[in-house]
Amino acid sequence: MGHQGHVLTTKPEHLRRKLETKVEQVQEQVKNTVQVDRIEGGCFMQFDFESRQSTFNGILEALQDDSISSVAVYGMGGVGKTTLARHVGKRVKEMNMFDLVLPVHVTTAENVKRIQGDIAAGLGLRLGEESDLAERQRQLSLRLRNEEHVLIILDDLWDKLDLQKIGILNNHCKVLLTTRSQQVAYLMGCQRSFHLFLLTLEENWDLFKRCAGIHDDRFEPDLLAIAKEVSAHCEGLPLTISILGSALRARTVYLWKQVLKDLMSSRGKGLNWEDDSTNFIIQIIVVIYNIILASKETKIIFLICGMYPEDHEILIEDLFQHVIRLRLCSKTDVIATITSLKDSSLLMPSITSKDHVLMHDLVRYAARKIIFKEKPTNRDNISEYMNALYNEEHFQWQEALHQLLCRLFGATEYPESSSSTSSELQVAQSYSSTIPRPSGKMVDFYGLCQVDKSFLPLLKEACTKNPNLIESQRKHSEMLRQSAFDSLGRLLFLLHNVRIRDWINHKQELQMYWEQAKLMKFDLEWLSPAMEQVLSSADLARIEALREEEKYWNEEASKLREKLKIVEDKAAVIRTEIVLTESKLDGFAIGYGSEAGVVSKVSPWRKIFLFR
Repeated sequence: MGHQGHVLTTKPEHLRRKLETKVEQVQEQVKNTVQVDRIEGGCFMQFDFESRQSTFNGILEALQDDSISSVAVYGMGGVGKTTLARHVGKRVKEMNMFDLVLPVHVTTAENVKRIQGDIAAGLGLRLGEESDLAERQRQLSLRLRNEEHVLIILDDLWDKLDLQKIGILNNHCKVLLTTRSQQVAYLMGCQRSFHLFLLTLEENWDLFKRCAGIHDDRFEPDLLAIAKEVSAHCEGLPLTISILGSALRARTVYLWKQVLKDLMSSRGKGLNWEDDSTNFIIQIIVVIYNIILASKETKIIFLICGMYPEDHEILIEDLFQHVIRLRLCSKTDVIATITSLKDSSLLMPSITSKDHVLMHDLVRYAARKIIFKEKPTNRDNISEYMNALYNEEHFQWQEALHQLLCRLFGATEYPESSSSTSSELQVAQSYSSTIPRPSGKMVDFYGLCQVDKSFLPLLKEACTKNPNLIESQRKHSEMLRQSAFDSLGRLLFLLHNVRIRDWINHKQELQMYWEQAKLMKFDLEWLSPAMEQVLSSADLARIEALREEEKYWNEEASKLREKLKIVEDKAAVIRTEIVLTESKLDGFAIGYGSEAGVVSKVSPWRKIFLFR
C-alpha cells in the first residue's frame, strides 16, 4: 500500500458532525467498558493506565474515521502490542464497527502465499493449490470487495509488506498492524501510528502487585522488599511483569529469593533489556521454567505448546490427545497443568473460545530455545519441522508435530528418521510376537485423516456398517479425528488378530483402546457386546485366576527348589569334611619302645603286626 497522506483537517460540516458523534460514542463505550481486562493468564492488564488507555482510545477513534484505512502500533517486544491489537479486534466487533476481524500473524513478508491463505481461511474462501500468486490475489481481492466492514490485523510485521500483491486494497477494508519498528509503519504508509511505551515505575509496581496478589497492608515486610526488587527487574515490560508476578503468586519466600538470585545473576552476565529486549524476556522465562515449573508434566506440556504455529489458538483437547498418544499423563493432569500455565501467564486464555489457549510469540520463542538446549541430538528434526512450518502453505503440521514430540520425549511410536515430517508410522506397542504388527504405512481415510494401512480394511468395514462413526467425527479437528480413528483402528486390529483364548494376555491394551475410543464420542453400541465378553467373560476370568494360581505354585516350587539346593549343598560340604577327617585318622598309629607315648606314622600292615 502506498502512502495515504495525512488525515484531512477540513471536511464538509455534515461529515464533521457525523465523525464527532461517532467519536463520542466510541469514547463513551470505552469509558464504560474498558477498565480492567483479565488477560495474559492470571494477570490484570489495566487499560486505565494512562500509558495504555489513551492509546487504546486513539486506535478506536482512528479505526472509526472513514478517511483512515491503515493504523500501526509499534514498540519493543513484550510491550503489549499483540495483546492490545487483539483486544481492539474484540472490542470493535462488540461495538459492531466491523463485521469481520481477521487476525494474521505475519513476521516475514516473504511468504505471501501463506498470508493469503490465512486471510482466505478467515473469509471462508478456498484458494486451492493455485501456484499463480496473481490469480490468488485476484480471488482474494474480489472476495474482500464483496465484504463490508472488514478489519485485517497484521501482527508482528518486521518488513514492508505489499498489500496489493496479497489482495488487500485500501478502499475495501481497514488494516491494523503491529511492528517493533516505526520505520516499518512509515514504509507501510499508515496514516496513524501509535507508539506503545514501557509502563512507568508506578504502573510497573501497580501491575506487578496485582499479578502477584500483593497487598501492602497484608504482606510480610521482608517479602515485600524482595517483591519490589523482583519487580524492578521487569523494566516496565508488561509481559515480564505478567509472567514474573503471576508465576510467583502465593509462592514461598524461598522461591522468591531463588528467582531474585537468578535474575541478579543474569544481570551480572551483562543481560540488559536496553541492548536486547527479546533475550532479556527469554531469560526471565527460562528462570520461571527452571524454578517455578516443578513437575515434569508441566514442563513437557509447556514445551509442546511452544511447538505450535505462531498465533495459533491451541485446542485443549488436542493437547490431551498428544499426551495420551505419548502416554505422558491423564486428562485431569493436562487440565491442571494448563490452569497452572495460565496462572503463570505462560499461556493466555483465548478471547473467542474457552476451549482454546494462546501462547505469546516471545514465550513460544523461549520454549523453543529451551527445547534446542535440552534436546541437542534432535536439533535437525526440530529445524526441519520449523522450516516446513514457516514455508509450506499446506504443511500437515499436526501429525508432523506428534512425530517430532515422539522423538523429543522418548516415545517409540515412530521410527527414527532424518525427517520429522515422515508420514510412516511404526507402532512399537507391546504386541505379542504371534500377532502381526501394523504396517507402519499411513494412508488416507476418507479425507478425514491418516490411518495405518493395516487398520484400513477393518475401519472401512466398521464404518460401512455404522456410518455414524464418520459423521460423529466430521465436526472435530484433524488432530482429534486422527486420534479417534487411530484408537478405534488399534482396538479392531487387536480383536481381529488375537486368539480368543489369548485375549486375557492383552486385556490391558484392549481396555486402554476401548476407553480411548469411548472418549472420542463414537457410538460403539455395536462393539459393546464383544468388549464385554473380552473384559468380563467368566471363562477368561477363570483362566486368569488359574494362571495366577499356577504362577503362585510355580513360585512356591521355585522357593522349595532353592531350599533343597541349599540343603544338598550343606550335605555335600559335610560329606567332604567326613572324608577328609577319615583320611587323617587312617594315616596315624600308636608307637612302642623308644617311641613310647609318641604317635608315629606306620603302615596299616605294621599296625596289624604290632597289636598281635
